[in-house]
Amino acid sequence: MTVKDLKKESSSKEEIHEEMKRLKKAAISSCQKGEFQSAFVYTKRLQRLTNETNSKTLEGQAYLLDAQIYFTMGNHKKTLELTKQIIKQFSKIPVVKASCFNIIGLIHLNRGNFSESQKYFKKALRKIKRVENSQTNSYRILCNVSTIYRIQGDFDKSLSTLNKVIELSVKKQDELSLLLAYGNTGNLYLDFLMYKEAIENFQSCIHYAEKISARKHILEALPQLSEALIMLGDYEQAEKEIKKAKTLAEDLGITQLIALTKTISALWLYKAKGDHNGALAIANEVNQLFHTSEEILDYEYLVRNLAVKIMIELDLNLFQEALIDIEDALKIITKSNAIVQTIIFLNLKGLIKSSEFNFKEAQKVLQTAIQLATKHGIKNHLAKTKCNLDLIKNIEKANKAYDVAISTQQKEDKMNLDKVDLLVIIKDYVEYALPKIS
Repeated sequence: MTVKDLKKESSSKEEIHEEMKRLKKAAISSCQKGEFQSAFVYTKRLQRLTNETNSKTLEGQAYLLDAQIYFTMGNHKKTLELTKQIIKQFSKIPVVKASCFNIIGLIHLNRGNFSESQKYFKKALRKIKRVENSQTNSYRILCNVSTIYRIQGDFDKSLSTLNKVIELSVKKQDELSLLLAYGNTGNLYLDFLMYKEAIENFQSCIHYAEKISARKHILEALPQLSEALIMLGDYEQAEKEIKKAKTLAEDLGITQLIALTKTISALWLYKAKGDHNGALAIANEVNQLFHTSEEILDYEYLVRNLAVKIMIELDLNLFQEALIDIEDALKIITKSNAIVQTIIFLNLKGLIKSSEFNFKEAQKVLQTAIQLATKHGIKNHLAKTKCNLDLIKNIEKANKAYDVAISTQQKEDKMNLDKVDLLVIIKDYVEYALPKIS
């Protein structure tokens, strides 16, 4: 081969690589904008080109884009199917396997399988360490790990992980990692009722998402931002953000994010307008969506909607309906090993049982909550649960005394007063605990 031929071949390879970069960038951009069909067109062209390069890494990354698009669309079934195929086909390419493990970890996270998600995130981090210039990948995996810390109630560990990601991402000018980190930090502050800090971080997340036209990430942040505004009583601004979220949700058509937006709309109606029935109708509609749509698998959104629904039901004194929803929530979260949420819902169950004067069952449920809080060192919830248990024991003691000390009519009157006291206790606990979930 002559020098001229070599130069021609080299030039041809450079052109192919430049075209591949362009197609990859276009596919990612289209996906972030929610233009999924266009994104698939670009990935198909990219996959055809990678076959000419004889590079398994580039080929694997091209096929991985399809899985990432399906994940963004909320099609977890198709995403899992593709990632498993890719792992099998590109088993010797660490960067491809790491990305697949990260996606699988995210699916388990959305489904509430936290031990499985943690296992896959650890696998992803181990793989990515073997790849040069892969810092941005590791930042994004760490963002996902921080979510597990948050759900497990470890504020400090979650925040320190996210601060590290933000610091490193600023140096790298990695806008995608920044918006993910700020969004997760917003969720962390929201969970711990630090609403001003949550608002600041959601606004930063939206700022970076707008810079790269990441519309799905904007849509994820808008309802959370609205919730923080609602909890601070800024109903006017919250309404504006909810309207933006509704328009974007309908445009993108991602069912689980449409559901999240509706849940926060229900919370706004309940808090801002006092429209209990209208809010409950929306929460019931979302609950129905979660039980009928195959695509809705997001654990946190489901539990959040149940929390809003229970809050409204208890305010309307619909205790049996609330108890059914509490049982539903406990089935989901016990399986997911979300300790703080389990303790909260056990307290609610115990308090409602006591309002029915089923003191034995109520105490049994609260003892379970105390054991969990003790085992995991969750002091604030342990103290609150012990307080609830003491109140129930005192009411039960008084109730037994009625049998020998007063007439049947007087006992009935006293029990009605006790029930009023218990309803106040339940509503006080709702004000204290449910915002931590909803």
